[in-house]
Amino acid sequence: MEEHTQIDRISGEFALNAKQAEALADYIARDGITYLLEKADIVRSEPRQNAARAFIAALRDDWKKPVAIVDQQKAENSRGVSETAQI
Repeated sequence: MEEHTQIDRISGEFALNAKQAEALADYIARDGITYLLEKADIVRSEPRQNAARAFIAALRDDWKKPVAIVDQQKAENSRGVSETAQI
């Protein structure tokens, strides 16, 4: 029963149509409710012009959480500046 509540809540939040909402049950059966909630969190993490399209794409394409890549040279330079300032 909890899964139906989650489906209803997510369907409303992302303004899913009936066909998209029905597809959520298939994703839950195949991948579990945790998978669905993870993708919802990823979609929520950035503003989206079309939340429904982004959410369905996140499920379909198995979106992952964004990972920041730090520019090593900039990181080293900023460390060098702070170390120099401490001397």
